[in-house]
Amino acid sequence: MTKPILALAALAFAGAAQAQGYGPRAFQLVPEGSNILTAYGLGLSGNQSFQPGQVLQGSDIDVTLGIVQYTRPFNFLNGQQAALVVALPYGRIDASVDTRLPGAPRVSVKQSGLFDPQVALVLGLVGSPAMKMPDYAMWKPGFALGVMSNVYVPIGSYSSSRAINTGSNRWAVQFGLPMSLNFGRSLLTPDHGTFELLPAVTFYGNNNDPFGSAGSTGQRPLFTVESHLTRNLNKMAWVSLDTLYSNGGASVSDGIRADDRQESFSIGGTLNLSFSPTFSVKASYGGVLARNDNGPDGDMWRLMASYVF
Repeated sequence: MTKPILALAALAFAGAAQAQGYGPRAFQLVPEGSNILTAYGLGLSGNQSFQPGQVLQGSDIDVTLGIVQYTRPFNFLNGQQAALVVALPYGRIDASVDTRLPGAPRVSVKQSGLFDPQVALVLGLVGSPAMKMPDYAMWKPGFALGVMSNVYVPIGSYSSSRAINTGSNRWAVQFGLPMSLNFGRSLLTPDHGTFELLPAVTFYGNNNDPFGSAGSTGQRPLFTVESHLTRNLNKMAWVSLDTLYSNGGASVSDGIRADDRQESFSIGGTLNLSFSPTFSVKASYGGVLARNDNGPDGDMWRLMASYVF
């Protein structure tokens, strides 16, 4: 039997997660032994860069990305499914940045290059059994809970002479608890739907070669809650209502914390089309609905194509 295409553990990026999160059905089960190759384009317009939690107030930033991602599910020790994900982003930043520095309050930056790659590990804890076909097609899902970590590796293009970069020059790691409540007879039937929740926290290392006069910059942890309500329309299509709440991420300069805690609430939508048992396309659009004075603003789009082999 051929492998069905689903949401295919399509871990997106935390940088993008400030705008739209990982996306709906990102942590859903796939048949054991699957390999998933995902290619997608992503665009951000607003006051935030692609790096997680990096908001530059008073700035106008456009980010355009192309990403290649590989996902490999495997059987965890307790018989639950796990997945390893590696993502490599490359793209362009076109920005007018408010530096808030004397003599050069605003600068224009145009840069293309490698963004920080990400390596993620997802482990199923409850309701995520590793299954081969045809057991997978007959399994009736219920509540599922897992744990995830996502590491941002600081090897993207970076120079302290630029006010904004494609690379961040700092480590970051996100920990989360992806959970979902599934409705319907199975993962493959037209009546399948989900309610998904992902509380997470991102921790940041220091940038010891920052732009400006500071010797070192950092950031307080950023807390996020992502949610999705999804529903199959038929065997080919499903839709989702997506939300993301974020709070925290105050900046630190030479050990001194600034009064710039971020808070925002974003909303968006997703349409997924499965064109064959092994190929699907997912389109998302969203934007910030409410925020405090220091929070992210703007909108985003994302177009993903996934292939199972």
